[in-house]
Amino acid sequence: MKKDSRKLQRQVAREAFFELIEISRKEVRSGNWERASQLGELAFKVARKGKVRVPIETKRAFCRRCHIPLIPGITARIRLRRKGRLTIVLSCLNCGYVRRYPVTEVESKGSPSE
Repeated sequence: MKKDSRKLQRQVAREAFFELIEISRKEVRSGNWERASQLGELAFKVARKGKVRVPIETKRAFCRRCHIPLIPGITARIRLRRKGRLTIVLSCLNCGYVRRYPVTEVESKGSPSE
């Protein structure tokens, strides 16, 4: 019985997390960055408390410092840099936090030239 209640708690936390994420994104688009930041912070708090695994795409879509949704052209600037290897540079326009993600080349399996 205890296991079922934990499973239910995790499911409720997951639903609340994704609901808060969507509301936060809508707030940014309407121009209310402060509220969006608060909702983003609350969403990640709910995920942590409810032991919800957050998808990497969602983690990368939020600033780690101010918790605002990173939307290119509105709250984020995206640049490509090549210093040895190709890197995506993602800058938050709210607080200035910079993230760098190296781009790995994907090998095609069974290419037609073979």
